[in-house]
Amino acid sequence: LATVHAATTRVAVNPTTAASEFLGLGTRPRVRALLDANEKLRRLQLQGFDFPRIVVIGDQSAGKSSVLEAISGVQLLRGTGVVTRAPIELRLSNSQETTCKASVEADGVPGWEGPCESVGEALNATMRALPGLKPSQRGARRGITEDIVHLRVTAPGAPELTLVDLPGLARVATEGQRPDVPELTRRLSKTFIEPSQSIVLVVCACNADLATAEALRLAAEADPDGERTVGVLTKPDLMDPGTESSVQDILRGKVVKLERHGYFVVRNRGQLSRNVTQGQALTDEAQYFSTHSIFGKLAQRGRFGAPALAQYLAEVLQDAIARDVPEARRLVDSKERDVIAKLQALGDAADVDPSKKRARLVRVATDFAQMVQEACSGRSDGERGLTADVLALYRGFDADVRSRAPSRNASSYSARVREAVAETRGREAFYGFPSAQVFAGLVADLVDDVRAPAERVVSDVRARVLVAGRAAAAVSARRFPALRKKLEELVGDVASEKYEAAKDSVALFLDAQRHPFAQDLLVSEEPTPRPSFRPQSRPTSSNDAFEGQVDFV
Repeated sequence: LATVHAATTRVAVNPTTAASEFLGLGTRPRVRALLDANEKLRRLQLQGFDFPRIVVIGDQSAGKSSVLEAISGVQLLRGTGVVTRAPIELRLSNSQETTCKASVEADGVPGWEGPCESVGEALNATMRALPGLKPSQRGARRGITEDIVHLRVTAPGAPELTLVDLPGLARVATEGQRPDVPELTRRLSKTFIEPSQSIVLVVCACNADLATAEALRLAAEADPDGERTVGVLTKPDLMDPGTESSVQDILRGKVVKLERHGYFVVRNRGQLSRNVTQGQALTDEAQYFSTHSIFGKLAQRGRFGAPALAQYLAEVLQDAIARDVPEARRLVDSKERDVIAKLQALGDAADVDPSKKRARLVRVATDFAQMVQEACSGRSDGERGLTADVLALYRGFDADVRSRAPSRNASSYSARVREAVAETRGREAFYGFPSAQVFAGLVADLVDDVRAPAERVVSDVRARVLVAGRAAAAVSARRFPALRKKLEELVGDVASEKYEAAKDSVALFLDAQRHPFAQDLLVSEEPTPRPSFRPQSRPTSSNDAFEGQVDFV
């Protein structure tokens, strides 16, 4: 946060600041501060914001690494086939010192610092040690990984620039490679170039057919309008004699047009000129273009050479970052406010002294017990407490049970009684009176009807207890996640224990209610006298006898 605030405050730009104005005299420290802040925020993976960066893509062996070598002045990974097997984020920074220094970092790999002459060896060692390319993983050594390698180069006169070099786009898997290498390279390139903030640097060889270049096709899919795509043509010295004039058609957009940024042409060192210094290579490149019979006459003189490309990319990147500074500042400020609010919610720092720890634990336990008590009885702010919630559940249960009580006048229940009485005909203790089993069976049916609602209300009460207990734990132990988890587990254990006991009690009570006859004198004694039943006279018909049995039940 401090880095971003310092960088954006020193820059003090707005979204309409032009690149030419932003790159005025004395702005190099500002640019460096912005790029440093940009790099740190990207490593922190700040969500909700895509930071501007230049992503380099190209077909296999198109010369991507050679272009980056020309811009950075250091030797990178070179060779045939898929040489770059992981994204390399190259951060260039100007230095007041006379020597070139570099550092290589990657997650899970020891860092490296040293002279720029050893960067190639350091990159190779880092690549071999990446988790996704370890030899222990079958086939991974010849595959591709998404692990990012961070390379920082500090050298005198270096442009303030950040680029991401991606593995070359392979059309087919060669001997010893994983068969899905072509798909992996395409998917990785699409992941980096699809964000709208990415500036796409497409590298193609002059002696290749641009219409069939896979890199240009992917760039067109991610950037249909060509507003953020910069083209680079390499290996002009390998073109067939007499075909050099086709470069002019490419620069004018007659082959594959890049609407805003167009193309640049560079000539890099070849594999046979590794002993040539980078400075000498740039001198040879400038002489090659100026003395060439075709290239020397082209009007687009500002589009030839690695220095012109580096300067242009620096302007494009710095302009994009300057344009997005207000949004980055707003987002960082919002994140800062969120973090400060969370820190303030944590309260004072935790105690270190054992006696103070015990005292704090007692306070937390006391607060928890008090909150549980308040939750049961209702709080002072007028919010209904746990007891009121449970009573409401009981009232609902009471209404449910009463609604299930049969009505004597209900034809459906009368039919049910008639059927039960009819099934016991012939087993009456006294003629005109149904057997006791009829009465007991009907009572058991009524009890069974309320068993499910009774079990449900027990479960609902347990759920209310869990909510109240966990809420008390969340507030009283909010600063101590482990203690909060322990309190929640305690609430759950107690609630489960009481829940099982309550279920057993309800089941026992309902089972007892299924048997309406008891020998307990306390149960048999009633405050009001029982109704007396006078013996009925012998019915005149069987139907009269049946009606009498129904009335009795």
